[in-house]
Amino acid sequence: MKTLKKIKITAILLFIAIIILTSFLGLYKKEDFRVVNLIKGYKLGMQFTNRVVLKATPDLSEKEVIYDKDGNVVEDDGKTEYTEENGYTKKTEKVNNEEILTQENYKLTKQILKKRLKGLDVGEYKLTLNEESGDITIELQENDDVHQIEKYLEQKGVLTIIDKETEEILLDNSDVKSAKVIYGASQTDTTSTTIYLQIDFNKDGAKKLEEISQKYIAQKVQEENENGEMEEKENIKYVSVVLDGQTYSSTYFGEKMSTGVLYVPITQAKDSETLTKYVKELNKVATVINNGVLPIEYSFTEDTAEASISQNALLIGIAVSAGILLIACIVLIFKFKAKGFIATFIQAGYIALVLLAVRYTNVVITLEGIAGIIVSAMLNSALTYIMLNNLKKKGTIEWRTIGNFALTTIPIYIAAVILAFNSLTRINSLGMTVVWGSLCLYIYNLAITKNVLEMLK
Repeated sequence: MKTLKKIKITAILLFIAIIILTSFLGLYKKEDFRVVNLIKGYKLGMQFTNRVVLKATPDLSEKEVIYDKDGNVVEDDGKTEYTEENGYTKKTEKVNNEEILTQENYKLTKQILKKRLKGLDVGEYKLTLNEESGDITIELQENDDVHQIEKYLEQKGVLTIIDKETEEILLDNSDVKSAKVIYGASQTDTTSTTIYLQIDFNKDGAKKLEEISQKYIAQKVQEENENGEMEEKENIKYVSVVLDGQTYSSTYFGEKMSTGVLYVPITQAKDSETLTKYVKELNKVATVINNGVLPIEYSFTEDTAEASISQNALLIGIAVSAGILLIACIVLIFKFKAKGFIATFIQAGYIALVLLAVRYTNVVITLEGIAGIIVSAMLNSALTYIMLNNLKKKGTIEWRTIGNFALTTIPIYIAAVILAFNSLTRINSLGMTVVWGSLCLYIYNLAITKNVLEMLK
């Protein structure tokens, strides 16, 4: 019986050692002439990474606007001579009229950009507004996607569905309820997947869509050919989907659109990697459409800033925290001898498990999140001490002892859950690390710590 217990204890301690080595040192594999760590890295907050600082200011410049004889704004196609003789008028106007440069519009712009940032899934960010000048500062973590993100923040967000030939506006943002990305098997190529932008229209927009869907169709018409003979040809009237001047697709309607939903084919993909890339990019377009038109045109400039907490400061903080936990471990060893030493080793396994949990659940690690991990480690030390003391006095670890500890610490868990649902990354990080630390606390201690300590008696 003693031998069997020794084998069980040894096996459990070896398992804990594997968790510790995997979490703290990693698991490596040679891949393409380099060694890569198979264990997922930490998702660090802005405090520990370099930042890209975007500064947006209301555009106070002027631009030349071309009007036709009917007073409509005309885009310069680079070919036409826009002279008065040809019926055109040129005027110099401000990009933003004075009447739209108001605090109300500044605040609205901030709200729209905030919604875009959330929809673009940028992670942690900081957005501030100077309500007097309208200047907006956005701080983002420096990564490979940050410049793409900037492009979608700069967009005004004007969506139009126009007559491809005459450029007459048929539908615009006021008609749209929402947009999203879907994909399905291609109707023309069985080896490809077509990605669509699905646009859902509101009540008025649905009526307009139904009307134009009966006009912009493929029709069979009789036309005279070069030989003077009549022959049947297909005449197609196209509409174009345009966002901020960029045409995303031109299409026509094969049937009457009475559902209020338009499926716009954007592109095709032949493999899952390309499909994921296109869907991810088009989701950003949908985010811009869904969150409204910027009331003011802004000029953006970009700068970089170093991490607010240096690596040296972080290492010092970790060292101090480790020192506090080490003191707690020394107390266990001094009071409970061999059992205290093994309990200390088991505690190291708990911390390693929590660190793996926060990595694989994508918890953003901030300074507050590190504090949450330390709180979890201290709770584990307290429970370990209580279990050892219970074992020493009564020869067993009573379930009542663990239950009393759980009841006593309930306020901590309730606070952690509330904080975990907070939208601010720092507060969320604190809550999430304590939540995962608490879950690991009871699973780990009931499955491992309690059993090992009881076998050691």
